[in-house]
Amino acid sequence: YTYIDAVYLTTFLEPSPFNPLADANGFIPVTNGMPIAGIPKSTVKVGVDYSLTDKWKVGADMVAASGQVMFGNENGALPQVPGYAVFGLHTSYQVGKQVQIYGLVQNLFDQRFYTGGALFDTGALPNAAPFLTNPTSLGSAKPFAIYGGVRITL
Repeated sequence: YTYIDAVYLTTFLEPSPFNPLADANGFIPVTNGMPIAGIPKSTVKVGVDYSLTDKWKVGADMVAASGQVMFGNENGALPQVPGYAVFGLHTSYQVGKQVQIYGLVQNLFDQRFYTGGALFDTGALPNAAPFLTNPTSLGSAKPFAIYGGVRITL
């Protein structure tokens, strides 16, 4: 478990021209104690491994993070990037002294979540994307995936 209380320790005006709540000059007020953007306050990582036999191992893991302020919204006036929890599985089988077969599943339940966010200029691409009216940009995480392979130790 990690707890990070990363906050601004002073009050100032931050340039944030893409924030819809910015003043006429493109600034937002950031006050003492506001969370720093892009850093979730709480993160939990849990993993467990079990040896079914001397050669065959299985395991599971979970990563969870609380919500976070998106970049360009340092005053916290807009919604946060939501928190998430994602689960995975892994296994390995030691075929010989130098050969191992392994497999893993990431995002087991195909959870749709975001790893971060920022505000952007909706008018930057007026001809290519006139439908862009919301300045929020969220970074999508990896979807469900299965990997497997052979590990050879020389």
